Amino acid sequence: MRAIQLHHYEDPAHGWLKVPLKLIDKLSLRGEISSSSYVKGDCVYLEEDEDCTKFFDAISKQYSEGLAKEFFDKIKRSWTNNSSKIRKYSHYENIDFNAVEEYREKLLKNTNWSAKAERQIRNATIDDLRYWIKKHYDLGIYF
Repeated sequence: MRAIQLHHYEDPAHGWLKVPLKLIDKLSLRGEISSSSYVKGDCVYLEEDEDCTKFFDAISKQYSEGLAKEFFDKIKRSWTNNSSKIRKYSHYENIDFNAVEEYREKLLKNTNWSAKAERQIRNATIDDLRYWIKKHYDLGIYF
C-alpha cells in the first residue's frame, strides 16, 4: 500500500480528515468510526481527535509506522474562519453504502434530470437522499 494525499479541513472549533471509504474498509474501520465524523459521497470526514487517531493507529498496525508517517506528512491542510461546510454533511453511520449508491443511481435513472439536478443528486448527503425517499420516490431501497 502506498500513502495517498489526504486533506485536513479545519474551522475555528474543530477539524476533519477526508479519507476515502475504500481505505476505511481496507483498514476494517467501518464499525469503529463515531457519529462525530461526517460522510459525503465516497469519503468520510474523520473528526480530528478520536477517529483520526484510530485511522493512523490502524495504518501503523496493519502496515508500518513509516507508512502512517508518510500519510501524515502528505496531508494537505485547509483552514477557514467560518463554520465549515462539513458540519452540514450527514453524520457518519455504519450503514450499507452500497445501498446508498444503488439508490442514488436508481434516482438518477428514474427521471430526465437537468444537469444541475443531476449534480445535486450525485453530491447529495445521506440525509438528503433519505428525505427524497420519504417525500418523493418509492424505489424500494431503504438505508
